[in-house]
Amino acid sequence: MTNALFVAYLSLPALVSLAVVAPDVGPTFPSVDGLVWFTPSYLFFAAPQITWLVIATIFDKPVAVVHAGLAGATGLLGILLFMSLHGSLGTGLPGGLVYLCASPVVIAISAKAAVLFGTKSNDAPDNA
Repeated sequence: MTNALFVAYLSLPALVSLAVVAPDVGPTFPSVDGLVWFTPSYLFFAAPQITWLVIATIFDKPVAVVHAGLAGATGLLGILLFMSLHGSLGTGLPGGLVYLCASPVVIAISAKAAVLFGTKSNDAPDNA
């Protein structure tokens, strides 16, 4: 997997962290206070992606499976961000708990789908 994909998958949690932190910190964000608020927020939102990367590296998963797991977690984060910004989910802790509890399930489903559907192409001989 290329470094560009890692940057892309780990940039959405950074954007979500900025969306969460910037209104609280105000216009003085590029300061030490801003980093004190941004770093734990980023680690909170990037935890499922980072955990999946560590697990996939330890168990030597194929690139397609790693990509599917990261895409699932990032997609869930995007959906929850959209819902929280539009008031459907509320703000604060409920959205974060939904994200942290649902992301392992979404990662497992998307990785299993990559295993099931990704290995079916060109494996069986043509019987036609």
